[in-house]
Amino acid sequence: MFIRRLFLSAQHQHVQSRGGRLLSTVDETNFLLQSFKDISDRSVISSRRDKAGRSHPTTEEQSNRDNKRISAANLTSNLCRAYLSLPNTSLSQWRKYDDQQQVIDPKQQFMKVLLDEYATDISEVSSTINAMQNHSSITDKSISRLRDLCTPQYERTFQYILHSAYDDLGVAFMVKLRQDILDVIYYMKLFQRAEEQDKNDKMKPAQYLSKLQTAARCIQTILTSLFRPGVLNLRRITYEETPAAIIEQIALKEAVHPLQSLNDLRTRLGPGRRCFAFFHPALPHKPLVFVHVSLLQQIPTSMDDIQAGSERIVQGIDTEEDARCATFYSITNTERGLAGVDLGNHLIKSVVKQLKQELPKLDTFCTLSPIPKFSKWLQGK
Repeated sequence: MFIRRLFLSAQHQHVQSRGGRLLSTVDETNFLLQSFKDISDRSVISSRRDKAGRSHPTTEEQSNRDNKRISAANLTSNLCRAYLSLPNTSLSQWRKYDDQQQVIDPKQQFMKVLLDEYATDISEVSSTINAMQNHSSITDKSISRLRDLCTPQYERTFQYILHSAYDDLGVAFMVKLRQDILDVIYYMKLFQRAEEQDKNDKMKPAQYLSKLQTAARCIQTILTSLFRPGVLNLRRITYEETPAAIIEQIALKEAVHPLQSLNDLRTRLGPGRRCFAFFHPALPHKPLVFVHVSLLQQIPTSMDDIQAGSERIVQGIDTEEDARCATFYSITNTERGLAGVDLGNHLIKSVVKQLKQELPKLDTFCTLSPIPKFSKWLQGK
């Protein structure tokens, strides 16, 4: 098994870890894997207890459960902190595992074990389906059994982490893990042809890529329920009232129209403009997605029109209260781990609702969005 070989590894690279002390890469990896195993075992027990039905506990039983819950919170929180503390790994450093070369990056090893030992057992699912087909009657019990087999164990473990970890650390862990998985998927697709030429890899690249994609979809489903519109907080970003750390994130992560200067930033947050962002209670200091809006008299045809409209408001020629058109000219998703979670659509709808309340004369809402590489494509026609 991969874990057993991993524990016997003699690698001794070091990384900065919890409490400021240095741990070897293997120690860090062992901690992640052992913690995840313990949490997975607990999630199985918890799931079985839920299915059996819970009776009203005595005072002593409730006290014992509270102690176990605290222990579970410590265990899951420590796992989340350990994973989040690991440095990002360059995709070019990704290496396959085989008997001759040990992968030394904790994230790589964690992902490989996650998909190898906690994913859906396809052979068992297939055997169960065959057994059901060989019997004339299919019962609710057999259907429930098949449903349980199709659910990967890591999904139950993720849910346990989300419900147990302190300070919503589980949410940050899930977002980061999916980001890392998506990075690996991108790398493997980029070099899939070269990977398939390697005959020594025991897990075929296509099979491993499929497992990565399944895990990414599983986490996306979980995150979609966590980042639903009713949970997210809409905030207006202003130069005067928004904390500098949040403004800095918005300035650095702007993906559509990169900032040119500090004055450019002030303009985008100043008169005739609006900037709104979604925040999650578990990540209160991290804007998840933000949008820039310009308040104009008519639909613009270019960014020059937006700039000219802002200048007219600054000079007192026009006023925000008389604006008739709100133009969304830039929207950025700041978390790669939330790719595919429909945040942008909900953000725009929320901003439209708020702007209508603030500026009743607005009757037109439009977008002015660039199409990457469109000019090059058009010139080639």
